[in-house]
Amino acid sequence: PLLAKRHNGAGMLPHPEEVRSLLEAATKYRDVRFSVKLRLGWDDAGECLALLPLFNELPLSHLILHPRLGKQQYKGEVDLDAFEAFYNGCSKPLYYNGDLHTTADIHTIAGRFPRLAGIVIGRGLLANPALAQEYREGKSLSTDEMAKKVGQLHAMVFAGYQEQLQGGETQLLMKMKSFWEYLLPDADRKARKIIHKTSKLSNYRAAVSNLLGSYR
Repeated sequence: PLLAKRHNGAGMLPHPEEVRSLLEAATKYRDVRFSVKLRLGWDDAGECLALLPLFNELPLSHLILHPRLGKQQYKGEVDLDAFEAFYNGCSKPLYYNGDLHTTADIHTIAGRFPRLAGIVIGRGLLANPALAQEYREGKSLSTDEMAKKVGQLHAMVFAGYQEQLQGGETQLLMKMKSFWEYLLPDADRKARKIIHKTSKLSNYRAAVSNLLGSYR
């Protein structure tokens, strides 16, 4: 909200003249590919429709639309009817983004909007890093397979941070705690709580080991 009041982010959407001024860069630098990711609007889903002629006119490579209002943040439901109105009038390659947590969610969107250029997954992929693989292969990973793959992913991220960060154990611990903000939300609650509350790296690593062990 603080940024939106300054007409930043989704707070710019009610002000078409400011959007046009910003996107004029797309006409000045023809050797650079520009795309736009946006919400339906800040206060009103009609705000994106008012901008659609501008988007169609500009040399944009693609658009990504998340069908919520900016003021909703991540609360409430996505508005698929409002997305459809934008989809029907959009002449650019259009990607869908928002509330894709399962392969069934992806199939629903792909089936309803067959002309999409693609689908963008955010929080759903952070919760289940195998989601795209499961969709592509048409089957879910077993809990054992998931625990093994998440363990491998965690080890890679941990090693990368450990090599690059220079703030010692405290900085490394803070970085790794954020790794679990979305990941495996259905995993053992006690282990997750220890991960978020621990102040020692050794306790953190033990809690991660316990969580992955209980997930099998």
